Amino acid sequence: MGILTLVDLLGIQRFIFESNRLRDILAGSMLVRKASTEILSDFAQRSGQVVYSAGGTGLIRFEAMEDAREFAGRYTRWLFDKAPGLDAAILHKNYDGNGDFIGTIEDLGEQMSLLKLRRRRQLPLGGLGVTESCYETGQPAVAFDRESTNSVPVEPPLPDDSHQTRPISASVKARRAADLERQSDERWVRFLPSTEVEIRGEEVQLEFPKDLDHLGRSRTEKSLMAVVHIDMNDTGEKLRKMQETLRGEKEETARARIKSTSEQIKNIAAKAFRVCVQRVVKSIVAEKKDDGRHYYIQHAKATSKFELLYHDGTLSLPLRPIVLGGDDLTIVCDARIAFDLAAAALEEFERGNIEGVGQITGCAGIAIGRTHTPFFRLYQRSEELCRNAKRWRHAADYAGSALDWHIEYGQSIGPIEELRARYLKPISSASQEFTTYRFTCRPYPLDYDDEYLSWRWLSDTFLCGPNGLQTGSWAERRNKVYRLREAALEGEDVVKGLLERWKRLGDNLRLPAEIGNGYFKNQTPVLDAVELVSLYFKLR
Repeated sequence: MGILTLVDLLGIQRFIFESNRLRDILAGSMLVRKASTEILSDFAQRSGQVVYSAGGTGLIRFEAMEDAREFAGRYTRWLFDKAPGLDAAILHKNYDGNGDFIGTIEDLGEQMSLLKLRRRRQLPLGGLGVTESCYETGQPAVAFDRESTNSVPVEPPLPDDSHQTRPISASVKARRAADLERQSDERWVRFLPSTEVEIRGEEVQLEFPKDLDHLGRSRTEKSLMAVVHIDMNDTGEKLRKMQETLRGEKEETARARIKSTSEQIKNIAAKAFRVCVQRVVKSIVAEKKDDGRHYYIQHAKATSKFELLYHDGTLSLPLRPIVLGGDDLTIVCDARIAFDLAAAALEEFERGNIEGVGQITGCAGIAIGRTHTPFFRLYQRSEELCRNAKRWRHAADYAGSALDWHIEYGQSIGPIEELRARYLKPISSASQEFTTYRFTCRPYPLDYDDEYLSWRWLSDTFLCGPNGLQTGSWAERRNKVYRLREAALEGEDVVKGLLERWKRLGDNLRLPAEIGNGYFKNQTPVLDAVELVSLYFKLR
């Protein structure tokens, strides 16, 4: 007689983004990773075997129910002590070792879904008798934290009164443990190309910044950051189909196959992030000035560039990984490189091919806002945009990857469909599965396709092509670019007349052949392209 135990961490996103501080978010991500991998494995291996663990879920096999219950007690106690606020659902099921192993796993999954639906909600009473609230989360304070109010290097150093003592909750206290911050740094350093790289003949130490102001923020300019959420398509369905092929196999064979597939999926996501880092590093250029060396991110096709923070021999990269686990990846970066990184990650996903699962594809959601926009709000928007791209794929029966984006110009709230319906003129009928809009072509499929305008087309042709808005005949005529946008809002005939009038005046301003008069199948990408003309950076 054996026992299969399924562990499912609950409210992962809410837990990670509970604080708006980047350092706390990174620590929260590290706690989730520890809970779903290292800690789960350490406790399980005392009396059982881990079948798989990834993405906040884990499956463990024990020989006896007593062992399984002891594991559950130790594991949940660790969560209570070391990761307060992170909950887990744990389910045990008898398995004799001679039955249908795959069928038992499927039964566990169904029972777990029911368990989470029937879960009794806890009534938080932690604030009774507490007079101080955490300055980050608003939860009851349990300790005080003395931290610097100034995170940007300043010369000369500020006096001691730049530090303040502030009340913090149990969750924030756990995140700010010194050993956790060190472990978080060690987790991500392996994605850097090396401890030192050579840029224009000089070795430079690279780092992922811990402050949003260090992502490449340009002084005197409106600074925007992006949260990019990338998720593989149909992973659950593909894994279920793969498991169906294992019915009747020996338990050891099925366990080995499931574990191998889980590891391959995690490796594809990790490789995609490594490719993003490499693209950023290859785009760094250096210049010597009177006050020393300066480092920039250079546009691959245009003369545009923006400066990076260089301090005491260390160069801060304009991106920061937040979540990397299972089949998804979340990063925060300077908004100017978000689109290129999302496309590069999706391209790397599509290079993945797993036996029994098939080719991997993905969708990306890019949420852009001012540098100090509440982090969780941007993350929620990026996740919603990713889901929107997935919905479009299913409605269009498109097999590849896709991406969608939204720029938060103000305090916009509500579903993305409502926001777009206000300004972009819905053109789909109510019976259709997905609503399209006349004044945008979003979401965009990643690669070139005869039936749809793709992101590659928008980037390589409309923005950076010979007649592109950034690099072609439009590059020095920014006022006419914005006039083109106004014409596109009025209709195809207005765009045609405007282009003919400019031609008579001697301006050789043309649109790509696919949208000769600004429209493609009753939709226009002009507004999308104009929105990105001052923002998008193509990397090398």
